[in-house]
Amino acid sequence: VHRHFQALLGAVDRPGLAAERVVVNQLRLCIHLMGNPAGLDSDLMDGVRSLSLLPAPVQHALSERIAVGLLVLLRGSASHVRGREDWKALLSLLQELAGM
Repeated sequence: VHRHFQALLGAVDRPGLAAERVVVNQLRLCIHLMGNPAGLDSDLMDGVRSLSLLPAPVQHALSERIAVGLLVLLRGSASHVRGREDWKALLSLLQELAGM
């Protein structure tokens, strides 16, 4: 599933309904699976990092959706975000979205 979403996110090149669905569902996966005993946290954080690689027009169009998704993720799973690089990725993405 992780590779599939990575491929979908990599194919997003402009704002639209398809881009929104891919981004929202990536965030939903992270929200619901973070902290899962299967040890998926690393892959999930890779998915969050990939959101920062979206083209600027897509990030701008979906900035509110992404920010709310990250807020929900942090409210429910902040204790599972352990690495410094993971925190840096999350906070950098939020900072990027705040500047839009």
